[in-house]
Amino acid sequence: MSEETSSGRSLLPTTPPSASGSSGNNSFANPTNRRHRLANLTPSPSTPSSSTKSSSSNPTPVDDKIFSKYSNILLAESNKRKIENADHLKRLAELRKELKYLEETEWMYPNIEDLLGK
Repeated sequence: MSEETSSGRSLLPTTPPSASGSSGNNSFANPTNRRHRLANLTPSPSTPSSSTKSSSSNPTPVDDKIFSKYSNILLAESNKRKIENADHLKRLAELRKELKYLEETEWMYPNIEDLLGK
């Protein structure tokens, strides 16, 4: 059910191959690529030693494991804060709703001081 013009061209918009989610080279999904991008953004030391240079250009499995562990921890903490904030806002909205109801129905009940005789 594709829509085409008389020249055979599709009227529906097409997405470029780089923007589609089906490509296997997604750098955001691959933590190794993220780490390399982050390493390229950080300033390099003025006099790099050979061990420093080789460790930054060739990540070891231990480096990937550590990076993955801490990036997942940071992501989990961020998501937890967002959920807690959303829950807090929901509780505030419910309390405001309850307060409004109490203020609207206050006239229906006698004052407690009058009942106690104070």
